[in-house]
Amino acid sequence: MMATAILTQFPHARLTLFDLTTEMIDACRSRLDGSARITYHVGDFRTDDFGDGYDVLLASLSLHHLAVPERPAFYKRAFRSLAPGGHLITAEVIVDESPVVRERQYELWRRYMIAQGEDGNAWYQKHLAKDHPVEIATLVTMLSEAGFSAVGCLWRYLNFAIVSGYRAAV
Repeated sequence: MMATAILTQFPHARLTLFDLTTEMIDACRSRLDGSARITYHVGDFRTDDFGDGYDVLLASLSLHHLAVPERPAFYKRAFRSLAPGGHLITAEVIVDESPVVRERQYELWRRYMIAQGEDGNAWYQKHLAKDHPVEIATLVTMLSEAGFSAVGCLWRYLNFAIVSGYRAAV
């Protein structure tokens, strides 16, 4: 779990864990053994306030659920929630720039799901219905337009990427 790794690597860190469901928050609470360094918040990151003054915002495999028109407003809110010098790091589902490569990546994913005993085609249809991944260039543009600087892709593998940006220090 990412929160455990952060708490271990950064012994003075304080975390705010934000999720849409009480079930996820309760699962985190049970795994993290009631650490006083953690605040829990149930809410919808599309609409609810998630606070401000953060040094780092981490979003892991969640922002692809935002419809493309929702993203600019979210990224502006994320930018404002960071302290000067703060850093946004987002692990995302993305799509490749090439439709041919994109289809090959989806085929590899379907095969992987089948190998896990799942219905790869059903998961793919669910993904098409509820997810809104975009190309890395689109993410970079949206983050830049929201005010982030030094925006770029830190890591990419198939249809997953880690993209980040900074709020300039004052």
